[in-house]
Amino acid sequence: MKFYDLRLQIRDRCKKMGCSYRDPAPSSGLGEEPRPVVKPMTQETKEPEKKEVPKEFAPPPEGKPKAPSAKWPVVISTAAVGAVGVGLGVGFFVASEGKKDEAVGLKDDLKAEGLTCGGSGEELCDEYRNAKQSFYDLQTASTVGFIAGGALVGGAVVMAIVWPEATRPSALRELRPVVATSPQGTYFGISGSF
Repeated sequence: MKFYDLRLQIRDRCKKMGCSYRDPAPSSGLGEEPRPVVKPMTQETKEPEKKEVPKEFAPPPEGKPKAPSAKWPVVISTAAVGAVGVGLGVGFFVASEGKKDEAVGLKDDLKAEGLTCGGSGEELCDEYRNAKQSFYDLQTASTVGFIAGGALVGGAVVMAIVWPEATRPSALRELRPVVATSPQGTYFGISGSF
């Protein structure tokens, strides 16, 4: 093996490893092949090494990654809150029926003893009034629970049907749920063009 060939091999290996190569023995010009000019390696001249990257560590493909749709979490959570509202309405209704039976029993006791409220028997009358007021309060809470829960369950069904697809980003701005409250009541709807 010629000395010149050995120098070329060293130079090539040095390039592969990223180091700079300086020829330790300059050419004497006595029948040897001309010495190649080697530039020192810098960040600009160094070629980046390309390594095979496993798929699990590979960067995502070009373009925006697709965000998961919030449709089903919103629909399910709205329906769940609505179901809780309906359940509370049922519970308040059952409790109000118990208070109604208690108030009717107290009224019957007042009639059986011949007592009238405003005269004698004020203690029994106070119990009757309290039972009657509890009945009305529980009836109101039951009605509110049924209406709110039913509206939320209905809204969840409507959202499941009209929720815009992810392929139409402009549709996200067109349709949106609307909830409005006022002293007269609560309104739930969908705003947008259909």
